[in-house]
Amino acid sequence: PRHAQPRPQHLHPQMRRALKLQTRELVRNVSYFVFVAVFPFFMSGMFLGMTYIMAGKPGGPDFGPIVMPMAIFLAVTGIGLQVTAGPLAELREAGALRVLGTTPLSRTDFLLTHLAVRFIMGIIQIAIIIAIAIGLDLVTASNGVLVFAVSLIGLVLFFTIGYLIGGAVSSGQLAANLSTLIQLLALFLSGAAIPFAILPDSLTAVLSKIPTSLFADLIFWAADSPLQRTSNPLLAFAVVIAVTVALFVVAVRAFKWDVRK
Repeated sequence: PRHAQPRPQHLHPQMRRALKLQTRELVRNVSYFVFVAVFPFFMSGMFLGMTYIMAGKPGGPDFGPIVMPMAIFLAVTGIGLQVTAGPLAELREAGALRVLGTTPLSRTDFLLTHLAVRFIMGIIQIAIIIAIAIGLDLVTASNGVLVFAVSLIGLVLFFTIGYLIGGAVSSGQLAANLSTLIQLLALFLSGAAIPFAILPDSLTAVLSKIPTSLFADLIFWAADSPLQRTSNPLLAFAVVIAVTVALFVVAVRAFKWDVRK
């Protein structure tokens, strides 16, 4: 018919197959996937358990305000770094990225599907953490929405770092080690695990300027937590976005499709 409505464009078959392949590759890589999926819940559960055990005792610690920000931080860094950089470097080391040049799947489509399945994993894990936090009265539902939005910003930030490492480092093991090191340094120097309130002012004055600390500060701000808040949210947001864009440009330029010996 002359005025027939155009049919909706469906996902290209090659992209669908690539998404399925990327999903299987992500889930089957147990050493990365299980650790990243479980570790945020393990750590937050441990801190929350200590709070309940010590409740009512004189001087007992209250880790409640830090549990959700720490879990979010671990989830975002784990997905952006651990399940991204190491597996990507391993594919290059094995020559799989070079073989892509002989298949109908373009390199751009490969990277898009590689990112898509990890982004979906991040959204699901972040949503579960926030839902649990709301159920435990650690955050209100309205603040949970803000935390979700801020978490997506951090996810993009750490994806750029993960693809920078995975795209530039030739060894999968080295990429995995660098990812772990950066994740731990970011966690313990950002206030997401060790509150700035118990650190010397001279040290927090320096640590609070680091982009990863600004991201952690945004989580505390979004959660309406009494902890941290060492920066203006708008300024922290602007810095995180600017650093993300700069790292993205560097990651694109540094990306290698083959191991150069």
